[in-house]
Amino acid sequence: MDVTKTKKNDITTSKMSTNLLIGKIQASDIGFAEEPPVLNPMYVPSNLAIGDNIEIFCIVKRGSYPVQIEWFHNDKKVTSIQKYKITNSESSSHLSIGKIQPDDIGNYTCIAKNRFGQDSNTVILIIEDGMAEEPVLNPLLIPPNLSLGDNIELLCTLKRGSLPLTFKWLHNEVDVTQILKSKIAVNKMSTHFSIGKIQATDIGNYTCVVSNRFGEDKGTLQVIIDGNFGEGEAPVLNPMFIPPNLAVGDMTELTCTVKEEACLFHSRGETADDPPVLNPLVTPPNLALGDITELFAP
Repeated sequence: MDVTKTKKNDITTSKMSTNLLIGKIQASDIGFAEEPPVLNPMYVPSNLAIGDNIEIFCIVKRGSYPVQIEWFHNDKKVTSIQKYKITNSESSSHLSIGKIQPDDIGNYTCIAKNRFGQDSNTVILIIEDGMAEEPVLNPLLIPPNLSLGDNIELLCTLKRGSLPLTFKWLHNEVDVTQILKSKIAVNKMSTHFSIGKIQATDIGNYTCVVSNRFGEDKGTLQVIIDGNFGEGEAPVLNPMFIPPNLAVGDMTELTCTVKEEACLFHSRGETADDPPVLNPLVTPPNLALGDITELFAP
């Protein structure tokens, strides 16, 4: 665009040169050249904790206008209809996350586009207070002396590590998480695999794999059988186990499972000849303030 006339009061000319006085640079002064956008680096404060308020700014350093700016969290597009608030101007975008929750942790990417190209920047939002660590599982435990027809449930629990977590189960090195999803329950810090009455095809190695953005851990146990039981027996409980070497801040769960099942009390109040008999529930030893534990009875 010819600015000789539109800005003639700002132009001085001599025999060998000419000067254009721009003054304070405005957004409209940028981008006369046909060039893709270039972003300034993005920053997040250090020493963040759950509940802190956080905002991220994405600013175009140079490039032709108009520029379109988009935000992504862990490769998923962020919009203002979610918990986040996005405020855009001609040359910048402001992402307000608000009070940090565990689900807010991860990578935040700003992408700026115009008709000549694009640029992007990514920052990682992490929190302190021991939250930024790879997962560690409690040992997987299984009752001894199992027989065909016994009921068995496998419990995989987090000892320590950052949320969120992803769990999966392998049987003889084959991922069965989706194939047997009706038998698998998952919550934030643990997963239960209800095998049910043991059949010959259930025998083998079971592996629980947990992962987060910092790493993964796994535990494996072997399901073997030791003979059969007679019909018409009263229910018998499997022994209960607690993980060894627990420390302050570790997480654990207890599970109570029936080994040999006669007809028992149902949720609708139906009964049979042999009422169920439970062993006492036992809590883990060496627990301290801050430990996390659960009691589980299927």
